[in-house]
Amino acid sequence: MLDLAEGHATYDAGSYLITYNADLATLEGSKAKAGVVGTAPSVSAAATLVLSEDRPIPPSPIAKEATFTGCTEDQQGTLNDTFASAQQIERMEKLATSLPKPVGKRFAKCRHVLMSLTFLHTADWQLGKQFAQVPGDPGAALRRRRLDTVKVIAELARERRVDAVLVAGDVFEDNAVSNETLRRTMHALASFEGPWVLLPGNHDAGLTQSAWNRLRRLDVVPANVMLADRPEPIALCGGRLMVLPAPLQRRHEVGDLTNWFDTLRSDAGVLRVGLAHGTVMNRLPAAAKAHNPIADTRAETAHLDYLALGDWHGTLEVANRTWYAGTPEPDRFRTNEPSNVLLVTLRERGAPPQVEKIPVGYYRWTRLTFDVMDDRALAVLDGRLAALGESERTLVRLKLTGTLDLATRQQLDELLDGWRARLHFLDIDDTALLARTGLDDIATLIAELGVTGFVRDALETLVGIKGDAGHPNRAADAGRALQILYHEHKRLSENGP
Repeated sequence: MLDLAEGHATYDAGSYLITYNADLATLEGSKAKAGVVGTAPSVSAAATLVLSEDRPIPPSPIAKEATFTGCTEDQQGTLNDTFASAQQIERMEKLATSLPKPVGKRFAKCRHVLMSLTFLHTADWQLGKQFAQVPGDPGAALRRRRLDTVKVIAELARERRVDAVLVAGDVFEDNAVSNETLRRTMHALASFEGPWVLLPGNHDAGLTQSAWNRLRRLDVVPANVMLADRPEPIALCGGRLMVLPAPLQRRHEVGDLTNWFDTLRSDAGVLRVGLAHGTVMNRLPAAAKAHNPIADTRAETAHLDYLALGDWHGTLEVANRTWYAGTPEPDRFRTNEPSNVLLVTLRERGAPPQVEKIPVGYYRWTRLTFDVMDDRALAVLDGRLAALGESERTLVRLKLTGTLDLATRQQLDELLDGWRARLHFLDIDDTALLARTGLDDIATLIAELGVTGFVRDALETLVGIKGDAGHPNRAADAGRALQILYHEHKRLSENGP
C-alpha cells in the first residue's frame, strides 16, 4: 500500500516494492524519481507503478492491494512536480479508470491534487510612486519599500511553489518611471523562476511610448516574464492554463476591453483565467471611479474559472469567481483591506476557485479621530497611539476635535512632537480643535510678556474677537492667533531667541 500521509510507505505490487519518502520529497528508486527498490518475497504478474517523467506508466492495472490515500498539502508540491505535463495527467486519468474498485475510487481522491494548479494574484504595485503627501525621508522609505514588497511576493511564490504569478495592472506608477526603476523591478522578480504575467493598467497604459516598450528596448526582461500588453491568450503550464489579458492601451477606456474573452474558445479541460484592470460595474461603492468598465457577469459569459482584477486597492471578492487582489503595499489612509496577495487554487475546469488571502504589506496606514477637552485626555491619546504598536512601521492621520485652554494646548503639542519622532509619519488635522482662552490665560500671558501699549491693545482685541459669537470664522482665527502667540512666548522663554 502506498499511503502518502505516512511520510514513508511501501507499495507492494507483488513483484516489486516501491517506497515513498516525504523527507526527500521524491519517490525513491533507481535512476528515476520513483522506481524499483527491492524484490517482494512473492512474485506475481502484478503491474508496477512508476511515477517519473522519464519512465512510462504501464497500461496494465495495479494490483488490488494498492491504495492511494492521505493526499496532504505537504505532498501537493511533490505530486504537482511529478505530474507536470498534461500528457502525464492524461495517462494517470486513463490509469485511474482501469483500476478495480475500490482502488480507483481511492485514487480519485489524489487525482484532484495531481491536476490542481495554483498561482498568485496581485496588482497595483505602482512602483516609482512619489508620495507627495509624505515629504522627506519617510516618503523616500515608502518608495523603496514597494520594491522590497515585490521581492517578498517573489519569495512567497517560490516557497509556495506556485505555477505562475499574475499581476493585474499598474505595475508602475506611470510611464515616466526611470530606467533604474524598470531594471530594479525585473531584478526584484528574480527569486521566483516560474512565469510572471505583467498587465498594463491605467497608470502604465500600453501607449506608443510606454514603460513596456522601454523594458524591451533595455533588453532586461527575463525569459520567464511575459509583458501582456496585447489582447492575446497566453498559454502556461504546458497548456493547462490559458490566461486572457485585457491590457489598457490608454488611461481611460470607454468600452469593456474584456469583451473578447467571450469569443475565445479553448480545449476541454483547459483552465481559463481572465486578467484585467478596471471597474466592475454595479458592484463597487459609489465613490469608485467608473473608468475602464468590466461587466460583472464576465466570469460567467466567458466561462472563466477565475477573473483576476486590479484597480481597486483593497482585497475584495466583487462577483462570482471575480476578485480584486488590492495593492500589496498600502499607499493611502483607507480601510478597504489592502496589504494582501491572493493564492488561488484551481482544482479542475468549472470547479469553484479556492482563494487564500496572504498579508505581505509592511507599512500600516491608520486614521484616528480624538476629542480633547482637558489635560486628562492627553494620557488617553498617548495610550491610543501606543496601542497601535510597531510605531516605526505606522503612518497615522490624526483628526483632533474639542476645546482647549492655552496651557493644555501647549502640553498637547509637546506630546505630538514626541510621537512625530516615533511614528513613521504623523499627519495632524487640528482645524476642529478650538482655543478656550479664559481671563486667567490672558492675564497670565500679559503679565509674563510684560507688554504695554500697542501689543497689549492687540492682545485684548484678539480676545474680544474670539468672544464674538456672531462671527465664528473670525473668532476661530483669533483663537489660533492667541495659541501661536502663547506657544512662541513659551518657546522663547525656555530656549531663548
